[in-house]
Amino acid sequence: MSFAKLFSRDGAASPGQLATHSLLLLAAFVTLFPFYWMVATSFRPPEEVFTGTFHWLPQNWAGLKNYADALDKADLFVFMKN
Repeated sequence: MSFAKLFSRDGAASPGQLATHSLLLLAAFVTLFPFYWMVATSFRPPEEVFTGTFHWLPQNWAGLKNYADALDKADLFVFMKN
């Protein structure tokens, strides 16, 4: 479907199209939010992860320290080999 067909002749979207696009945007948010939350949480220090308060971005950035700790504490390369 072309972009021009998404709208009626006068350029205004029909109510059905607005409802469809609204539902698609909501579905995209619901689908992508867990991935955002997973990445944002991976950059938080451990004491900030379990505070119970909601922040869109980490208050204190741990940087790549969490990834380095995960590679040190878990023998990830052995797990991948197995």
